Amino acid sequence: MKVPSVQGEIDSFLTSCANGIIPLKGWIHPLGFVHVKALVNGNDDSKIRFRFWETGMDPAVIGKLDRIHNHAFDFTSFILCGAILEKRYEVLPASVGSHHIWEVDNLGGRSTLRKTGVACNVREVESISHISKASYTLAAGIYHDAVAVKNCTATLVFETPQPEIASLVICDKQTKRIASNPWPDVSRETIISLIRKVIGKRTMECGQAQMRG
Repeated sequence: MKVPSVQGEIDSFLTSCANGIIPLKGWIHPLGFVHVKALVNGNDDSKIRFRFWETGMDPAVIGKLDRIHNHAFDFTSFILCGAILEKRYEVLPASVGSHHIWEVDNLGGRSTLRKTGVACNVREVESISHISKASYTLAAGIYHDAVAVKNCTATLVFETPQPEIASLVICDKQTKRIASNPWPDVSRETIISLIRKVIGKRTMECGQAQMRG
């Protein structure tokens, strides 16, 4: 599936997922959302993802250590419903920095962290609010963090891998662990229920917009 150009294509894709036409595999992500891989054409390497937050998060958590990260892929994210607060950061290597950079692999519902030995300083450079039906892009290598600020928030993400970019996360300089943490599985029934809630909310928002128009 290509990146959709109109909202109707997104609605059609959601319906296919809710009806079981497209297989889905999901986990609880360490950053507090349900992460779902859509196996388009049964392909386990599909780069289409859902992210679901049933409950909005406290914006104060954004940018905390172990949350600021980049990605090894470019992505386009569509806000299916709800709202996202995103902050972007400049991360500068430093001989004596307040934080450390760790390399992270997120594969098959598991996070593995490896210390790089690189110290750094971090500076917030941008804060952006993304509302329902909007979309945004992020280039590989750009550091950010994002949280849902409304209940029943969901996004549909299309990834384009950039193999030359490492996936990195910013940790406290005192962090010593080498972690390999499995993500808890989410059942197919729960995933389908989340998608149906999103469809219902999008339908309600569309009806409200028509009434206002």
